[in-house]
Amino acid sequence: MNLIKLLCSYLGGEISRYISYCSHCDIIQEMTQVNQISELELGEKVYFEGASIESFLELCDIPKKYHEQVLPYLHCNECGYGYDEKKKSHPKGVFDNSILLFNEGDIDEYLNVDMSDWYEFTVKYGIQIKSFEIVNFLTTIKKSPLLAYRHYVGVKLFDLLSLMYEHGDYLLLKNKKLFRGRKRMLGTEKYEENQMWEPPFGVSTHGRYNIIGTSVLYLTDDIKYVPYEVNLTSEEELDIATIKITQQLKILDLSNFMGDFGRFLSESPHDLKTLKFEYLLSNYISDCCKEIGFNGIKYMGVKKGNYNNYALINFDKKNELEIVAVDNVKVGIRYRILE
Repeated sequence: MNLIKLLCSYLGGEISRYISYCSHCDIIQEMTQVNQISELELGEKVYFEGASIESFLELCDIPKKYHEQVLPYLHCNECGYGYDEKKKSHPKGVFDNSILLFNEGDIDEYLNVDMSDWYEFTVKYGIQIKSFEIVNFLTTIKKSPLLAYRHYVGVKLFDLLSLMYEHGDYLLLKNKKLFRGRKRMLGTEKYEENQMWEPPFGVSTHGRYNIIGTSVLYLTDDIKYVPYEVNLTSEEELDIATIKITQQLKILDLSNFMGDFGRFLSESPHDLKTLKFEYLLSNYISDCCKEIGFNGIKYMGVKKGNYNNYALINFDKKNELEIVAVDNVKVGIRYRILE
């Protein structure tokens, strides 16, 4: 019996070399949370869920009758859960059949978030944001959006944006004409100038750079894309205000951010829920910008086309902006049957 125990101890140590992560590792628990949110929102999990202990032992050619005897000698190389050879004990806990196992390749997709667009700023200001940290942050703000500022990545983003503002890493906007559209039912009265500003506090829906009820003035730099931005239907008319920036505004320019971070910022919501999970990261950035002092944010248009949008968050519409015209525009809507 002692010989079998000694052999199982040796085998446990040897095959543990292939256990890169287990379900007790922080990074795996984060990935599991992302899977849970994805399943809730989209009906499917997006990342590998892990291999069972039994399948792992079978893959290592351990006879089934010895599984229970090898199990106490397994350990995770990442978090140290399981058997500690030096201490001859289990300081963090003993492996059981409920634990799932992962290797490096299993989490490559999860860790591989393209943050290259931030590289210039993170190097310049010495605030590094690792790829997987953004995914971790996204998971957290989907669970507790109002506590995003307490998350360490939330702190890093705020500090980075603050330094960008202090060092003038922003776009100066002046004497530029932008456009805002409002749709109304056919046959109703055209909007007046005073009705073409941002929605009053308390009535706005959840937007890309505003939470429910807060006011942001959304504008675009190409009038052709206004109907797409407001999702105009054949039962509606469209009024478009031409708004001139009369005083210099400081704008955080996110329009060149491509890669995964750009995708996170420009992703369209997958459903019609009141709270749209895809907007929570850009909502947080907007709140940071407002607190720091930015006047607005420039971001790439989310519809198909080469144009940019602006979300103005700090502005004085009496002194910094001017509506130069409000026009009722005729829009032709075409339908296409998709095969």
